[in-house]
Amino acid sequence: QRLAAFLRCAVDVSTIDLDAAATNGVLVANADKSFIPSTAELALGLAIDALRNISLSVVDYAAGVEPGQRPGRQLRGTTAGIIGLGSIGRYLADVLVALGVRVVVTDIEPVVVDTPGVEVVELDELLAAADLVFPLVPGTEANRHLIGAEELARMRQGAVLVNVGRGELLDEAAVADALDRGRLGGLAMDVGQAPDQRPSLELAGRAGVVATPHLGGLTPENADAQAASSVEQVEAMAAGRIPPRTLDPSTARRFTERWAT
Repeated sequence: QRLAAFLRCAVDVSTIDLDAAATNGVLVANADKSFIPSTAELALGLAIDALRNISLSVVDYAAGVEPGQRPGRQLRGTTAGIIGLGSIGRYLADVLVALGVRVVVTDIEPVVVDTPGVEVVELDELLAAADLVFPLVPGTEANRHLIGAEELARMRQGAVLVNVGRGELLDEAAVADALDRGRLGGLAMDVGQAPDQRPSLELAGRAGVVATPHLGGLTPENADAQAASSVEQVEAMAAGRIPPRTLDPSTARRFTERWAT
């Protein structure tokens, strides 16, 4: 009965029962999206790692194993497909274009792109053209298994799939099968369906997979910015104002009643 507000010092609110909060008049707010550069940069790093076999060669060499001759692929001159042109997608598109990559994008909603070198296409065309595929749509129920057996079959032979969005975007059984059959040229992932959105160990341990344990926003710059955004929210609440980034101000009954009295 005393809880009036819940501030999440992060953007993800999937672990909060929003319906229960609304029913009980509890204000819920999340942090600013300061993780965009950190996550986009990690996506780029994972893509290059997968293309050039960096992690595999590092592990072998550090263990005293003579590294095999693993010819990689150059990033410049490839085609990257970005599914979902939100904040991370747009940031990543700009970086890839600057590196000499052709970028094709698609989204659920119509999008306008004014960046030279970025072309809006339909999903089927993107899958057929892209050497690198980045699914970056929200992890909603409608987007669950966005990349499944049918989509993998339409992708270019040997394409690399890079997931830094949400684990539920991939049908992991279908992805594992595509890896086993050589349909995918590689998989790089920072998210998955293990606890805390980490990649599953079953996928992470497969040949051709580069997996990091959900490191996308783990930079001091992002941590400081998210903490500052929560301080901003506390400052607003202390002054009796609905804080920025409140998900649904109309449900903040306990907060407004407390200040009214």
